[in-house]
Amino acid sequence: MVYLPPPSTHLLQPLDVGVFAPLKKEYERLMSESFKWALKNTRKSQFVENYEKARKVLTSTLISGAWKK
Repeated sequence: MVYLPPPSTHLLQPLDVGVFAPLKKEYERLMSESFKWALKNTRKSQFVENYEKARKVLTSTLISGAWKK
């Protein structure tokens, strides 16, 4: 765990918008597809598998671009 002083958290805002938002959107899309096709047969491992797939949106260009905004 990392301690961040209250006045510094606004400096991390670009990560929330520019990096985590696209990751969340892709993960939600993948989970939606999983539930649509296999609602009764969804495995716990699919949560991890879909997260691994969703992480592919986290390119160095996306991450560095988040700090330029």
